[in-house]
Amino acid sequence: MDQLPVATQQPDDTQGLPVQPAPQQVQQPSVVDKLLGTNNTPRYQLWPERMIRAALSAPHDTLNSDHFVTSQDLIKPAMDMAALAGTGGLVGVGEGAEAALGAGPFLRPALKYNGKIYKAPVGGEHMDAVPPAIQPTFVKKAMNGDDLSDFEFGYMNHKGHFLNREDALDYGIKEGILDPNDAKVGTLVSTMLQPQ
Repeated sequence: MDQLPVATQQPDDTQGLPVQPAPQQVQQPSVVDKLLGTNNTPRYQLWPERMIRAALSAPHDTLNSDHFVTSQDLIKPAMDMAALAGTGGLVGVGEGAEAALGAGPFLRPALKYNGKIYKAPVGGEHMDAVPPAIQPTFVKKAMNGDDLSDFEFGYMNHKGHFLNREDALDYGIKEGILDPNDAKVGTLVSTMLQPQ
């Protein structure tokens, strides 16, 4: 008896159905391409760059706007500028920070009292570092001739370190803030920091 031929099915046999082409593999751009904008990849801006660009272009864009600018339109540019102004530098916060972007070495008067450090503005005086809540206590003790050793006046440097007067003098000379010829024993550092 003759056997009928058996049809075998191949894995790629479509049995007369339309053939759909295999999807092409789309190569994802690498992280380096995204950050640098290479290989026809749009460049990705990280948040510090976006913030700086937005803050610096906000005044120009607002003043040169083609349409009437409302207060609602001004909120985002104002927030961008405030974010940049409020950073005090873009990196470097806390005790272990080495530097902030745009922040050079400086000394500002400071007060250490009851385990807290109070800072005066750069170029300010030590009394500017005494908070209003503590001033009556300080003035009363000073006027009565009482011991003021719990009010430790010194300086804060750009790294956030509290320095006593001697350490501040050494730091100022080392960082080029103070002229070594003006730095004499007994001279107040705040006097030497004043513009001549």
